[in-house]
Amino acid sequence: MRKVWQEPFLWVHLAGLLAVPFWVALTLIGLATSDPLLPVGLERLLVGLAGTLPVAWMQANRPFYIFSILVVALDPAQLSLQRRRILSAFLGFEEKLLALLVSLLLLQLAERFYQIAPLFQSLSPIHLGVSSRLLGLLIASVGFWGLNLFVQVPVAVLRILLLSDPEFEQLSPFAVDQVANQFTIIGQQRTDLWVTGDDPVPEPPSSEAESSG
Repeated sequence: MRKVWQEPFLWVHLAGLLAVPFWVALTLIGLATSDPLLPVGLERLLVGLAGTLPVAWMQANRPFYIFSILVVALDPAQLSLQRRRILSAFLGFEEKLLALLVSLLLLQLAERFYQIAPLFQSLSPIHLGVSSRLLGLLIASVGFWGLNLFVQVPVAVLRILLLSDPEFEQLSPFAVDQVANQFTIIGQQRTDLWVTGDDPVPEPPSSEAESSG
């Protein structure tokens, strides 16, 4: 078994793909609410950018901190060397390129959503004219943001899971004191969240992050 396959957090976030149908349905329901208020192309662009840009920017600049679940996160000081190598992998050029490609693919998907949205009119809120359409666009934007998040993070995780043991061992453990600056940490930090037998005695802080090799 590959070493990265032994990391439970990776499998938990890969399973986030199971939530994709929910976010797709939410986006379609929002788009099916009332009649278009703006030109269809402009509405599609607004919804697409609102859902795509925040997640793409996060993954390209400060990737999601994978060692977290819902509203709690593992304190970076408790990260093992293996987990710190995983963080280094998330900052590689391949991950940034992958985030860009997935974003472009999802933007193309937004166009298809507009074509099939009328099929979901029976599930949309009551039509109330302009206010209803604005609400629908808001729902669609939230749904498309969730879709981006629950596709981008699992895809990034999948690339990590495909690393061979030699590739993984070549990665330099990421500096503990730089985790908060380089990653998006959501939730309360805890020291007892899914710790493993090889979790470390925290190292002294370094002046800057180590490269990912």
